[in-house]
Amino acid sequence: MKRTGHPKREDGYTMIFNELLEALMCADIPKRARRLIDVQMRFSFGCGPKTFTSLTKSEYATLANLDWSDVHRALQWLLEKKIFEQDKRDMKRYRLNKYYRDWMVQVGLRDLPDYKNHLSRMVKKHLRLSGETPEQPGETPDAHLVKRQTAIWQNARRNAVILLCNRAVAIS
Repeated sequence: MKRTGHPKREDGYTMIFNELLEALMCADIPKRARRLIDVQMRFSFGCGPKTFTSLTKSEYATLANLDWSDVHRALQWLLEKKIFEQDKRDMKRYRLNKYYRDWMVQVGLRDLPDYKNHLSRMVKKHLRLSGETPEQPGETPDAHLVKRQTAIWQNARRNAVILLCNRAVAIS
C-alpha cells in the first residue's frame, strides 16, 4: 500500500479496546518500550479479527526503526514488568499481555481511584463542547462531522487547558 501522508479509514485501521488504550496512555512506560508496544498492537489488533501475532527481536527492530540492542533492553524491561510475555511455543517470540492488571508499572486506570471518573467526565465534556454525540455501535461518522471535529481541535490547541486529576495543565 502506498503511503500518502493522508490516512483514511478505507486504507485500513487498528481496532483496539478502549480500556487497553486508556491503560497504555496513563501507564509509566519508557518511549522505546512504548514503540515496541505500538508495533505489537499494529500487528495483533491491526490485522483483522482473531489474529494474534508474536514477533522476534529483529522484527521489532526493523518495524520500530530501533537498534537491536535498544530492542533487547526494551524487551527485557517489558518482560520484567509483565507487559510482554514470551510465546510458549517459541521462546524467541514475544507478545503483549493485554491484562494490564498484571503489569508491574503504575497504571492510572488501575491505581488511581478517581481516574475512570475523570476520564469519563472529560470525554462527556469534550463531546458536549464539540456539539457532537457519541456514535451508535456500528455507525461511521459523516465526513462533515469529522472535518468539523478536526477544525475544533486545531483551533482549541493554541490555548487549551485540560483538567487532569484536579490539576490544570496549559498546552501551547
